[in-house]
Amino acid sequence: ISGKTGTKQNLKANKYVHEYYSTFCGFFPSEAPKYSILVAIDNPKKGKYYGADVAAPVFKAIADKIYKNDLKLHKPLDPNFNVVKSHLPVIKSGFYADIQLICNQLKIPVEGGSSELWVKAERDENFVKWKDIIIKEERVPNVVGMTLRDAISLCENQGLKVVFEGRGRVSAQSQESNSLMVMGSTIKLTLK
Repeated sequence: ISGKTGTKQNLKANKYVHEYYSTFCGFFPSEAPKYSILVAIDNPKKGKYYGADVAAPVFKAIADKIYKNDLKLHKPLDPNFNVVKSHLPVIKSGFYADIQLICNQLKIPVEGGSSELWVKAERDENFVKWKDIIIKEERVPNVVGMTLRDAISLCENQGLKVVFEGRGRVSAQSQESNSLMVMGSTIKLTLK
């Protein structure tokens, strides 16, 4: 991605006020541009107002979504690709159909299957085995090890409000898994 941030103080009645206009204008892929995006935010809230702090993250979220969905931007997987059994990739937990699809595409050896929607992965030297995550009504689900997308989907479908901090996979959750859930309560997810 290539781009430039911008920040200007707003002028009202010929006087500068404590309001700002934040921008990020960019394009990608840098080597052979296909997409360009301009994000402009007038009078951002929460104390931050620089283009890098306000507009650039919005640009990144939009660009990531476009990049993920435009398969022409990705190099095709080498048909001769094969996972070395002693170097299985780290698979933690998430939505079973998605993880199983990835394992199939990457030819990762898997033992067994699951009838549940959500699973944890157990690995040994030669294969991945699924351990069911049983979702119980009125109980806080265990989302440690999941991607943020999966964790939010599961928690919100159970009736929890989600806040999070960090990047990566869920490494901790504020409400203990399998504890009695209070509908509409907030669960904080920490990602690493």
